[in-house]
Amino acid sequence: DMLGHALANDYDVSLGRFTVVLRHASQTHLLSSRSVCINGPDVGFWRGVSRVNFTPQQRRSKPGMNTYGQVQASGTTAVVFIRNHKKDPDVFWSAHCGDSRLVVGTEAKRTMEFVTADHKPDSPSEQPRIEASGGEVRSFTYDDNWTVHRVFVRDADYPGLCMARSLGDHCVKTHGVTCDPEVHRHTLPDRKTKPLIIMASDGVWEFLSSEWVMKALSRKVGTEGASRCIQKLSKEARKRWKEEEGDYCDDITSVIIQFK
Repeated sequence: DMLGHALANDYDVSLGRFTVVLRHASQTHLLSSRSVCINGPDVGFWRGVSRVNFTPQQRRSKPGMNTYGQVQASGTTAVVFIRNHKKDPDVFWSAHCGDSRLVVGTEAKRTMEFVTADHKPDSPSEQPRIEASGGEVRSFTYDDNWTVHRVFVRDADYPGLCMARSLGDHCVKTHGVTCDPEVHRHTLPDRKTKPLIIMASDGVWEFLSSEWVMKALSRKVGTEGASRCIQKLSKEARKRWKEEEGDYCDDITSVIIQFK
């Protein structure tokens, strides 16, 4: 799947909220559909700018998780951008869970100012919690020397999750894989530098670095426009997947936000 959105300038809402999610496993669409049917556009995400909380979303998905098949190992990562441009136009909040990522940079300087840290199973901030809760982090190295770290229930062969935080994935929620987001308060770079924010799922970042993406987009977005640039980003990400993995491709979802 490839999905991109371009948002230019100061959007006409009092509270801007934008979310990128990466779904994994085969039944996650059922969890997503349940959320929308119960509470509209994920009302549980929005607990205020200073208290972003993914727990209500996690809790709502559990009652129906086996109604339409086995979804205990289905879940999603997420990254959220929130800004009240009428009250405090130069401040925004980010919250992320898993390896969906938010990058802050500038068009004028073509530099990256901030990037969220992926919640990987082997991260020093994540692995101790998983192992203390009955989970196990196992490492696998492939023929091309690429190593991946996955979370399993201790002494079991499931689920093999390659992230330490997610929404859903109920089979490992008591084994250290939390839905708690990492939250940051940010100040936008100087408006003269033309701040630029990129939010995307892991399908974009798997073979493209944050620095490369920010530099490439900041160089072209002013002349080609955000919509065109985000289409080119999705195509480039898909091309890299084709070169590395053949027909397999992870979810590619992205958002570009420009500011004057």
